[in-house]
Amino acid sequence: MCFEGAKTGPLKGEAKVPGDIPTTPASGDWIELKSCSFSGQPHSRLGAKVDTSINIIRISKPTDGSSVGLLSELFWGSPRSKAAIVFMRTEADAPVEYMRLELKDVGIVGCRWDSGSDRPTETYDLAVDDFTLITWTFEGQVRGAQSVTQIMNGV
Repeated sequence: MCFEGAKTGPLKGEAKVPGDIPTTPASGDWIELKSCSFSGQPHSRLGAKVDTSINIIRISKPTDGSSVGLLSELFWGSPRSKAAIVFMRTEADAPVEYMRLELKDVGIVGCRWDSGSDRPTETYDLAVDDFTLITWTFEGQVRGAQSVTQIMNGV
């Protein structure tokens, strides 16, 4: 994940991402995530599909150089941050991006820290207004067509 805070600016992550993976719409360094989850909710009126919302994206990560910046955004930031979350698959030459979440107007609305191992794990809930999901098809190891979906929640 790459995160550009409304208050803190680009955060300093410690993850090494091979190749030329763009950080758009955010800027800064990559932050290693242990997990990322979200779910969608279709809203309907009288059986007709009206719109869909994805309100919260939950991320978990080991404590690292970005931790203080994320906490600052939780306590003093505004819902105007930007982030990119990239999912990679392992290929023979190098990892390849197969899915990307581009997030605009992001606010950190919750966090939890858990310990019990060498490094604590942090979990953050991100409220998102503008959410773009980009995926690619693959045929073997060759990346093919791109598919893009945009959801605007109006947080």
